[in-house]
Amino acid sequence: MLRKAASMGLQRCAGNTFICESTRDFWQVRGNKIVRLVGNEIDNGESLAAAPQDNPAGFLEDILGDLTF
Repeated sequence: MLRKAASMGLQRCAGNTFICESTRDFWQVRGNKIVRLVGNEIDNGESLAAAPQDNPAGFLEDILGDLTF
Protein backbone atom coordinates (compact mmCIF):
# COMPACT_ATOMS: atom_id res chain seq x y z
CA MET A 1 0.00 0.00 0.00
CA LEU A 2 2.87 2.40 0.68
CA ARG A 3 4.02 2.14 -2.94
CA LYS A 4 0.51 2.80 -4.19
CA ALA A 5 0.18 5.82 -1.89
CA ALA A 6 3.53 7.15 -3.11
CA SER A 7 2.50 6.63 -6.74
CA MET A 8 -0.59 8.75 -6.03
CA GLY A 9 1.62 11.56 -4.70
CA LEU A 10 0.56 11.02 -1.09
CA GLN A 11 2.80 11.60 1.91
CA ARG A 12 2.27 9.94 5.29
CA CYS A 13 1.25 12.40 7.98
CA ALA A 14 0.18 10.07 10.82
CA GLY A 15 -0.30 6.33 11.17
CA ASN A 16 -2.19 5.11 8.13
CA THR A 17 -3.31 8.64 7.15
CA PHE A 18 -1.76 10.41 4.18
CA ILE A 19 -2.00 13.89 2.69
CA CYS A 20 -1.91 15.02 -0.92
CA GLU A 21 0.06 18.27 -0.69
CA SER A 22 -1.19 19.66 -4.01
CA THR A 23 -4.90 19.35 -3.17
CA ARG A 24 -4.69 19.28 0.67
CA ASP A 25 -6.86 16.14 0.70
CA PHE A 26 -6.44 13.51 3.38
CA TRP A 27 -6.44 9.81 2.52
CA GLN A 28 -6.42 6.70 4.69
CA VAL A 29 -5.52 3.05 4.16
CA ARG A 30 -8.51 0.86 5.01
CA GLY A 31 -7.91 -2.81 4.38
CA ASN A 32 -6.55 -3.10 0.83
CA LYS A 33 -7.91 0.27 -0.29
CA ILE A 34 -6.83 3.88 -0.07
CA VAL A 35 -9.87 6.08 0.52
CA ARG A 36 -10.28 9.86 0.60
CA LEU A 37 -11.43 11.22 3.95
CA VAL A 38 -14.25 13.73 4.11
CA GLY A 39 -14.31 16.82 6.33
CA ASN A 40 -16.24 15.37 9.24
CA GLU A 41 -13.79 12.45 9.49
CA ILE A 42 -10.80 14.72 10.06
CA ASP A 43 -12.25 17.82 11.70
CA ASN A 44 -13.59 17.27 15.19
CA GLY A 45 -14.02 20.99 15.86
CA GLU A 46 -11.10 21.41 18.24
CA SER A 47 -8.93 24.49 18.08
CA LEU A 48 -5.78 25.76 19.73
CA ALA A 49 -5.21 29.27 20.95
CA ALA A 50 -2.44 31.26 19.32
CA ALA A 51 0.92 31.47 21.05
CA PRO A 52 1.40 34.58 23.20
CA GLN A 53 3.74 37.15 21.71
CA ASP A 54 5.82 37.41 24.87
CA ASN A 55 6.65 33.67 25.17
CA PRO A 56 6.00 31.62 22.01
CA ALA A 57 8.79 29.13 22.79
CA GLY A 58 7.37 28.40 26.24
CA PHE A 59 3.91 27.90 24.71
CA LEU A 60 5.28 25.37 22.23
CA GLU A 61 7.27 23.64 24.97
CA ASP A 62 4.07 23.21 27.03
CA ILE A 63 2.25 21.66 24.07
CA LEU A 64 5.08 19.31 23.14
CA GLY A 65 5.59 18.35 26.79
CA ASP A 66 2.07 16.90 26.84
CA LEU A 67 2.80 14.50 23.97
CA THR A 68 3.77 10.93 24.63
CA PHE A 69 5.31 8.51 22.17
